[in-house]
Amino acid sequence: MRFIIIILFVVVFISGMLYFFTSLQDKTIKIGLLYSKTGTMSKEEQVLSQVLHYQVEKINQEGGLLHKYVEIVEYDGASNEKEFAKGAEFLINKGVETIFGAWTSASRKAIKPIIERENALLFYPVQYEGIEESENIIYLGSVPNQQIRSSVSYIKNNFGKKIYIVGSDSIYPRINHIYIQEFSKLIGMDLLGASHVPLGTKSFKEVVQKIAILKPDVIINTLNASANSAFFNELKQQKIDAKQIRVFSTSIDEVSLKYMGDTLGTQALNGHYIMGSYFNSIDNIENVKIRKNYEKRYGKDFILTDVGFNVHMAFEFYKRAVINIGSVEAEKLLREIHNDTLESAAGILCLDDNNHLHKKVRISKIQNNRLDIVWESEYSIQPKPFPSFKNKQFWEKEQNRLYENWDESWQSNGGGAL
Repeated sequence: MRFIIIILFVVVFISGMLYFFTSLQDKTIKIGLLYSKTGTMSKEEQVLSQVLHYQVEKINQEGGLLHKYVEIVEYDGASNEKEFAKGAEFLINKGVETIFGAWTSASRKAIKPIIERENALLFYPVQYEGIEESENIIYLGSVPNQQIRSSVSYIKNNFGKKIYIVGSDSIYPRINHIYIQEFSKLIGMDLLGASHVPLGTKSFKEVVQKIAILKPDVIINTLNASANSAFFNELKQQKIDAKQIRVFSTSIDEVSLKYMGDTLGTQALNGHYIMGSYFNSIDNIENVKIRKNYEKRYGKDFILTDVGFNVHMAFEFYKRAVINIGSVEAEKLLREIHNDTLESAAGILCLDDNNHLHKKVRISKIQNNRLDIVWESEYSIQPKPFPSFKNKQFWEKEQNRLYENWDESWQSNGGGAL
């Protein structure tokens, strides 16, 4: 009899513990953070982690979502597309249905089939080349018809018709090259040439020498990461400044600008331009409030960038959808978020049928490590991931050609003109 009582006690104890741990899990909402904590992109991608952690800390202090605490499950993609694919599998196996992250197009394309296969949800916060749509991905960054088209038109109206492209040898710069090439023909611009270099390139001597000979009015710069510093340093060495040739950059933000200014000196960057949707310097009550909140959390030197702002708004879309439907199931969230609209410090953000954002576009001028907004679109611009001046088949063919030329990869170790 005593033995039976002991057995019953053990069974009841184990059952109680299982119920306890199950109830704990029921009181936690897991979301995924997939970014490069290490590798060549780690410096740029750090803002993904900072913003998402801030948002989750804030919501948990307010009592969580659906009376449950939100838990971030992280994975380091290590600046490698194969590792990002492993990360997506890992997070989903951990019970994550919604993932925030990815930066490069190579990393996004590596995890896209996994997200779609598992019917999960990805919030992708970075500007990119377009030529993609997915029912399982919310694209918060600008596509070429928003960022590039507006900037090229601004260049023509203010600085001249002769342009030259410098970019990394990966999918985003290459597709932008094709976009600029085709759009330039339509509006009477003169594309003098292009140079695409491997990621991490440190020497731009020959590229800048070629530019000096051709004398474009403007250089459109689609370089990624540290290559920007090397390029502007070479312009400085060859004594080419903004009074001679202006540079319009797509992938420099306030954080990288500060680093470059400290390294190269502000004179090397003064008078050049950056294209974007959100800038930290946007002067309205809402943006001042957001800036102060992040500075309180991370210190007065913290700068919210375009991508950081997109992560901030991604969580706002996610939070509102979860509250509205009372669920964190990805399939239900996708239906709820579809065509949703939020007011923001950067203007009204509306999700199109293609899961891309209508948004304003802005151009800022660099002056002593500061960005002054010199132009912004009057209205939010509709996203067209497949630019309408060529058919969808044209863009898919160009994208597939690049993938095949790079041995079924989304970036190359080679370089040179397209």
